[in-house]
Amino acid sequence: MPGPLHIKKCKHCGKEFDYQYHHATQELYCPFCFAEVESLSEFGFGPVWPAYFFIGNKEIAAINEFGKYPDLEFVLEIYGYGEFALETGGETGFLKVMAAGRQIVQGYVGKHG
Repeated sequence: MPGPLHIKKCKHCGKEFDYQYHHATQELYCPFCFAEVESLSEFGFGPVWPAYFFIGNKEIAAINEFGKYPDLEFVLEIYGYGEFALETGGETGFLKVMAAGRQIVQGYVGKHG
């Protein structure tokens, strides 16, 4: 369930926008310039998957575990666009998986806003 409404000022373009904390692990992108504004995680305190990506208040993508080996296999779904298996080189680290997902999401956001 989403938290209360907040106002965030983009550190890149200086514009303000509304957003809410929706999940324990999420990345937030500015709805004006599409730069990454904030990354939140409970890594080390609890489950981190699924992880979500937002443009302002709009959820655009999620990373989930899948397959026979959930600690080794991850998929990124960009809503309305497709699913991508994340290549982590056999590493299970949270930061490695998030970096692989972030790279794809940032490419998508840059092209589709």
